[in-house]
Amino acid sequence: MKKILFLMLSMCGILGAADVGNGIASGQTGMQAGYRKYFEKDYAGAVIECTNELKRDKENARAYFLRGMARYDAGEKEDALKDFAAAKRLDASFSKEIERTLRK
Repeated sequence: MKKILFLMLSMCGILGAADVGNGIASGQTGMQAGYRKYFEKDYAGAVIECTNELKRDKENARAYFLRGMARYDAGEKEDALKDFAAAKRLDASFSKEIERTLRK
């Protein structure tokens, strides 16, 4: 599942920033820092980055999706479901990946 997510994000250019320092200060966008933290299994850090991104753009389906993934993997299932619902409402293309995650 994580390999598929990594490939999808790589193809979209989201993981293209250099892994230097922390977050936006090193040239990464909030989402890039969020993905980096997610793949490092720093789920709390990923949630923070996504929440900050959502403060800037409340319509960012990708931020809701990633925050949902981080919360789901951290065991915060109820909050993850709310984020997944928001991601699907904003962009139905996340539906398949969300359903796959929920079947784990």
